[in-house]
Amino acid sequence: GLEAQTQRQNFPDGFNREQAIWYHHEVAELFFLCGRIGRAAGFDFSSAYWASLERMLEALALLIDPAGNVPALGDSDDAVYLELGLKREVYRNLLGLGALEFKRADFWQRAGGLPDRGQWLAGSEARQAFAVSGEAGPPNTPLPVALPDAGYWILGSRLHEDEEIRILADAGELGFLSIAAHGHADALAVLLSAAGRPILIDPGTYAYHTEAHWRRYFRGTSAHNTLEVDGQDQSLQAGNFMWLAHAPARLLQCRREGQTQIWEGEHSGYMRLSDPVVHRRRLIFDEAQLSLEVRDEIICQETHDVALHWHVDPNCDVCRNYDETIIAAGPFSVRLYMESSSLALSVHRGEDDPPLGWVSPRFDVKLPLTTLRFAGAIRGNTTLVTRIELTRQTNGS
Repeated sequence: GLEAQTQRQNFPDGFNREQAIWYHHEVAELFFLCGRIGRAAGFDFSSAYWASLERMLEALALLIDPAGNVPALGDSDDAVYLELGLKREVYRNLLGLGALEFKRADFWQRAGGLPDRGQWLAGSEARQAFAVSGEAGPPNTPLPVALPDAGYWILGSRLHEDEEIRILADAGELGFLSIAAHGHADALAVLLSAAGRPILIDPGTYAYHTEAHWRRYFRGTSAHNTLEVDGQDQSLQAGNFMWLAHAPARLLQCRREGQTQIWEGEHSGYMRLSDPVVHRRRLIFDEAQLSLEVRDEIICQETHDVALHWHVDPNCDVCRNYDETIIAAGPFSVRLYMESSSLALSVHRGEDDPPLGWVSPRFDVKLPLTTLRFAGAIRGNTTLVTRIELTRQTNGS
């Protein structure tokens, strides 16, 4: 059964079909522990089983940033199978174990060694058997890169280096099978981090069963960095772990031209409206200028109320200056504004009715964050342009 599920529950590119990174980790951990238990009992799984696990870790190694952060894609319930260390290290622990199992120097570098939990599971002898030099630098990975089956693309610069700029674009499925239990309505969402500092983030999960209106908010479209139309989610929620309708998303193009990276996707989740709407988003990243242009094309005939949300990591400082926002994130400053738009900017933080401006750093915990909201009415085909400009700060600035 486990042999079959390693193939059924994962995409060919290695990411788990739940479209939720915590469950990706949790399933990979289960496969790893079962494999080790089988060996201890004198039975080993097939090479295909271990190859599937290695692909899962390759996907994780792509998504983790230099500081060990991963994007909060989909649901998370903070569950682990063996409580042998700090939960904040679960991703690095898994990559450290994968480095030992598969003799992968890239896993070892992403893990930053082997944290306590990994040492309990691997043992000191296993760790000593595979020593990877810390002097080897990360590979010069050409961007964009992708998990194309899962629907995640990464743009940016200096991937896996200390001053990495990482832009994650989502054109993936809602979730696994028809109920898509752990998926969120986040089609075409964009996440941004710089030098291992999250800047524009996915706010997470918060709760499952205890507070229904918060469950709806955190998995809904307004809690993600994408476009909301007429105050509705892209996909229709039906209970805590079910969706009535999925927003079909797809990639239109992903390429580079010299120092420019271009990504474009679309979804048709709002075709169910009386006046059907298609949302098409194009990202244009200029490596030399460290600038990102986000072009949102709204294809429709009638009038609609639209809102663009940008959720800023709570560890960033945010300063509004009229219709633009300056975000301070460690060694980088970020300027975010819209070009020639009738949409009005409002800033929200820790609001309850309706919910807006919250982050859930772990299960059953929510904290205020700053959410930038550009909202207004559009009529007929409309293009909205958001510019996000990054600047490296010098000492004393």
